[in-house]
Amino acid sequence: MTSEKEELDVKKLVELKEWIDKRVGELKGEIEILSALSSMLSMVIAEKSFQPASTLAREQATPEQPKPKPVQVEQARGIPIRSSDGTLLAMIYREDTRMRIVFSRELALREDIQPFRAFLIRKVLEPITSQDLEAVSRGRIPPDRAFNYELKVEEGVLRELILNNLYDTARIRDIQSAVRWTLERMYERAKKAG
Repeated sequence: MTSEKEELDVKKLVELKEWIDKRVGELKGEIEILSALSSMLSMVIAEKSFQPASTLAREQATPEQPKPKPVQVEQARGIPIRSSDGTLLAMIYREDTRMRIVFSRELALREDIQPFRAFLIRKVLEPITSQDLEAVSRGRIPPDRAFNYELKVEEGVLRELILNNLYDTARIRDIQSAVRWTLERMYERAKKAG
């Protein structure tokens, strides 16, 4: 009788330990993602708060004039995203308010490599989509200006990510930083696995 109860207690303890170990792994992954986001935000804050003295002198010398809105022109050449060892991970193409990220065919990065879904999709793109859908529902932006994205995958391999309705330069910069960070982590994990 006692051995049966002890066996049951041990089984419960083993299940509890397995659950704790699993949860610790999940939290470590989340900490890694949050640390990366914090670093990216620090870079953006530093970039926005820093103003060179030459810019200040120029601003004081010229009278205030209304600034023309920047004209979005199609970029014929893409912006390469490379790993620290120089390997091409993807190309970014900007066309007006649209951004296309074409993943390297040679690397054939799979969509199930972390942190693609956990970070880039769930923590970056989905919150932006939700934010814009809420703005649409409150009448702040028209539905045709809401951010949306399309992911093209062939047999589990990432081919292209299309981002539509990017009007804010800070949002564009944040997405590009998140894509770069994600692809670098994916490449590192693919190298270790391969």
